[in-house]
This record gives sequence, structure tokens and C-alpha cells, in this order.
Amino acid sequence: MKLILLIIFSLVLSLLACKSPINQHNNDSTQKLLTEIKGNWILASYVDSIYEHKSILSQSLTNNLIWTSIFLEIQDSTLLLSGSLHKNISSEKINPHADSIFYLDRDDFYPFGKKYLLSYDSAKKNLIFTGIDNQDYIFRRFDEVEQQLLTKKDGVYDASYTILLQKKIIAGEYTIEGEPESIVIFHPDGNLEGFYDFDHYSIDNCFSTAHWLPNDLIYFLEEEEEESKVWIWEYTNPEKTRLKLQNTVGLKSQMKAGDEIIYLVRKN
Repeated sequence: MKLILLIIFSLVLSLLACKSPINQHNNDSTQKLLTEIKGNWILASYVDSIYEHKSILSQSLTNNLIWTSIFLEIQDSTLLLSGSLHKNISSEKINPHADSIFYLDRDDFYPFGKKYLLSYDSAKKNLIFTGIDNQDYIFRRFDEVEQQLLTKKDGVYDASYTILLQKKIIAGEYTIEGEPESIVIFHPDGNLEGFYDFDHYSIDNCFSTAHWLPNDLIYFLEEEEEESKVWIWEYTNPEKTRLKLQNTVGLKSQMKAGDEIIYLVRKN
């Protein structure tokens, strides 16, 4: 009997000895992966197209996003998801599977819910979400400017995201076309100099397809005025140095383009 027990005990030790290195390897691989993907990520397939085309709404309509999160933050094994305009943030536990793939299975994901596949491209250092539409949404790490400007307030990036877009798209010094001595300066933080009596501006950072007009909008505000003026903006040359501004008339659903058009030419 003792011999039998000794044999069984030896077999158990052998099995444990065989499994331990494998389990340790899996644990080490998982921890290495979680360490590598830790940090802040931005939806490159959307945001980088905005930087390139210097237009927000056109990219929203083109991409027709079903994935509402522009930002991801990974802390240890927790995935935090947040959009720029939505105050609700969802938090998910990451469960690594084979080939560095993670699954999110939620019935309440807006707008369609169900399965999202998250994978990590170790060669390109990107995160890839594949939605139920089988479209890949590429996330990259914050670049240097994003790292500097993007900060959360009450759990969202809304205000700092607007400042980021203003810096990347419109901030700079301009002259009014036909008035070479004029100077108009758009500061990244929203301060404005040299354009009528306006002293502040803010571009609409809306990334949904619902909009009052099929145009990019900019809001101008005078210090003593409570209501902002809504204008349409777009670059009219491939170099993105000639900025067309057009006023609007009417409110919200009744809004339409007005007759006043001003062209600004970038100096820097």
C-alpha cells in the first residue's frame, strides 16, 4: 500500500513539474503583453484622417463610426473606453487569449452591442478593434502633442480634445485676403485676435453623423456677448492655407449658409 501511495505521489509531482513551466510561461507572456499595451491610445483611423484633411465632419460622414470611443486607456488588466462627447465611460476587464487577442462581449455597447475583438499588432505597435461590421478600427499611442494637451476633466477629454484639434487644424496667423496689412490669429486655446470684435472661437468637434449643416462649424464669441455666432469653415486649396469662413443665418434645424464670405490666408 505504501508503495502504491509513493508511486501516486511521484506521478502527481511529475505532472506538476511538467505544468509549472508552461503556466509560468503563459503568465509571463500575459504580464509582458499587458505591460506593453499599458497607457493611452487614440483612434488613429479617425483622428489622423482629420489631421490630414483638416476637416472634422467630412471624416465623420465618411467613416460612419459605429465605434463610439475615440480614446482607450489601459491600466493593468482594465480597459477604459471614452468618447470625446459622451460623459459615460465603460470599464472592461481584459482577458488575454491565444495570439494576443481579447474579446469584449457586451449587449449594451452602443449602438449595436454584441462582440468586439481587440488584438495587438506587436510589429506596428497598434491596437485593433474589429466590430460587428468587420471593419478594423486602429488605435495608436498618443503622440507628443496629444500627450501634452489631452487631459481628462470629470472623466472625459472634451475640452482638451477641442484644443488639440484647434492646434492641429486651424491655429496660426493669417491675413484677410485682399488686406495684406491685416493680422488674424487663432490661438490653440480658443483665444482670437483681429477678426471683427470676436475674441474667442471654438470649432465643433462633433464626430457623429447628426448635424445641423453638412459643413464644419466654428463658433465666434465676443467677450460681452452671451450668444456665439456660428460660421462655416473649410480650406479651399490642397495646401490647406486658404481658409474660407462663411456666416450662417437661422437657428439649429433652420440654419443655412449666409451671404458673407471671408477668406483668410495662413502666414505660418
